[in-house]
Amino acid sequence: MSRAVRRFTTRLDATIRLHHSDHGGCTRRDYSRSRDCATPSNSGARPSFAVSIGRLRKRRLSMAMTNDEAARPLIACPICGTLFKARSNKGKLNQRCSRPCSIKARNADKARKDANPLDANAIERFFASVDKSEECWIWRGNKNQRGYGLFHLRDINVSAHRVSWRIVHGDIPEGLYICHRCDNPSCVNPDHLFPGTPLENAQDMVRKGRHAHPNPSKDYRPKYQKNYMRGSEHVHSKLNESLVWDMRIRHVQGERYADIARSIGIRETTCRQAIVGERWAHVPFPDK
Repeated sequence: MSRAVRRFTTRLDATIRLHHSDHGGCTRRDYSRSRDCATPSNSGARPSFAVSIGRLRKRRLSMAMTNDEAARPLIACPICGTLFKARSNKGKLNQRCSRPCSIKARNADKARKDANPLDANAIERFFASVDKSEECWIWRGNKNQRGYGLFHLRDINVSAHRVSWRIVHGDIPEGLYICHRCDNPSCVNPDHLFPGTPLENAQDMVRKGRHAHPNPSKDYRPKYQKNYMRGSEHVHSKLNESLVWDMRIRHVQGERYADIARSIGIRETTCRQAIVGERWAHVPFPDK
């Protein structure tokens, strides 16, 4: 049983004991199946208490079954054939045993989509959704949540920029990405595209300063890591350099993490990581 299940079980048992004391020691059968002890006439009772206890018991059972090793089905990985116990992810069972198998499956799916032939009709439909009025050829058709164009080809949605590359340069080797020089996901101009491996794509992202490294003090940093977005430059930053400096001074003066986090409106974990240097390591520390 996991730590979360044990913690929830402890809270549920304490709630049941409190219910026993308020209702003169009623039995489990009384408060789970009868409405007698859940009526407003009893002192301190709430009408929905029996229903709440029933929901808690069901939630406890579902959590225990989710985290139980025996409850997980044993399936075979379609990539390597290894038998593994599948875990639930967002309501769906994982179909691959490991991350390398997931990457292989993703590359195979891209290769399957790229294998669809492009006839004259498909090419004509493709360019009918392209706006060539600017340097970047903007895709005006359907797009995904990240802004990349989607082209419907033989009952399958394929990436529009990959189709543009195939029209001009031919087939894409398996395992390669089609990267953007212009950093515009909606652009399908073949002059703005280039093929690259996943590593080259990540290096291009870092070189252009579109990536924030979680800990810039690590010694495995490449030479171009000085271009990383750090601190308040990042779009999701909740703090800034001056605020982190003040937080560290307050901690040196003896103030607790919880009090500092509560005054700023952030989580205690975020506050502690910023103060000790696990995050915001580029901000200098005050002299003690």
